[in-house]
Amino acid sequence: MESTVPAGQKWDVARRITHRLQEAGYEAYFVGGCLRDYLLGRPIHDIDIATNARPENVLALFPKAVPTGLQHGTVTVVLDGHAFEVTTFRHESGYRQHRWPQVTYIDDLHTDLARRDFTINAMALSPDGRWHDPFGGQHDLRRRLIRAVGQAEQRFAEDALRMLRAIRFAAQLDFDIEPNTWAAIRQQAPLLAHISMERIQQELHRTLQSDHPDRGMQLLQESGLKQHIRPLAAFAHWPSETFRALLGVRTLASRWAVLFLSPPPERADVPRCIKQAETVLRQMKCSRQLMAEVKTMLQLFKALQERELPLLLLDYRDEDVEEAIRLYGAVHQWPDEQLQAWLNEAAAAAKQLRIRSPKQMVVDGHDVLHALGVAPGPWMKPLLQRLFEEVALGLLDNDKSAILSRAITLYRESTEVNQSAMEQSHGGQK
Repeated sequence: MESTVPAGQKWDVARRITHRLQEAGYEAYFVGGCLRDYLLGRPIHDIDIATNARPENVLALFPKAVPTGLQHGTVTVVLDGHAFEVTTFRHESGYRQHRWPQVTYIDDLHTDLARRDFTINAMALSPDGRWHDPFGGQHDLRRRLIRAVGQAEQRFAEDALRMLRAIRFAAQLDFDIEPNTWAAIRQQAPLLAHISMERIQQELHRTLQSDHPDRGMQLLQESGLKQHIRPLAAFAHWPSETFRALLGVRTLASRWAVLFLSPPPERADVPRCIKQAETVLRQMKCSRQLMAEVKTMLQLFKALQERELPLLLLDYRDEDVEEAIRLYGAVHQWPDEQLQAWLNEAAAAAKQLRIRSPKQMVVDGHDVLHALGVAPGPWMKPLLQRLFEEVALGLLDNDKSAILSRAITLYRESTEVNQSAMEQSHGGQK
């Protein structure tokens, strides 16, 4: 593994914070996920700092610091437009409900590292490049292992969410879970019931959005954790085809849709899938936006079997239709050639559309009413939609006289049909 001091603008700013702490007589180290990702060559989003300075000392040294998590000893220092969490060395004990610890500030780095979840997150680096890795995090990175620090059973009893974090890291990094850690997850899976649905949802979404969602969801099922997430317990056993299908789609909404479409339903069953999605996602405390996006994917999955692509492209965004095609192909295990052919067809159809919105027509509802000389009614919306579709598909010129002439024809046809239906109805009553 790398042993040099990390370089880059954000690291340079972070070192200014550690140097300021050291000048004041305190210890300061880079810790946590930033070191893991640095050693793996992955993008680094947050650089965290641990110190024996108490929160009030940090606030005194950095006047613009924000006390964002004093219950955990965390202060956020903002410098040169970057935010860094600076946390006091601490010992945690007396966990309540497998989540809430009693925090004691300490002066020992080793004890602070010992409270962390996994060895790959329990490393520290001094500003001058000296590594502190008492639990073999670098060794486990080389072996691509997720291993709990110390006794896995104790780590998971302290915070049961760590079991989901183990699976999330395995999915994000494509790592294995060390056997003793895995055994502890399977044994203590029921403890997940103590964790709030909001925290569970966040970890589940990180897993679904990872590079290996198939691995993550398979581990979730095999560990027994799935059955202790109440909304997910309603799902049947996911077959291996479901995990493979997750790799065929790209968005969080479409990956959720894969789970609701497992196994592939008959066309008439898609409304049932939509209803299940609404129930499960609401119980998972998902946002309304995500719920709407999943519903759109499921509706498009059904519509792809019933409507022509050009008409779908008029009602939905191009990117949603493209993702729905990927969803359909993934669920039905299409070969790449078949999927690409349908994607190409959709792209070509989108380019051939003359207009994409009714607002691009040279007439509006007022023009149509004036030409017909009638009052508005329920017939108007479908008539305008029909005119829009014909112009978009190139069946009708986007010309005022042409559109109004067509509107008169369609209105007369619909009136004649309705009149005929009424006469037949009255005749049947005689």
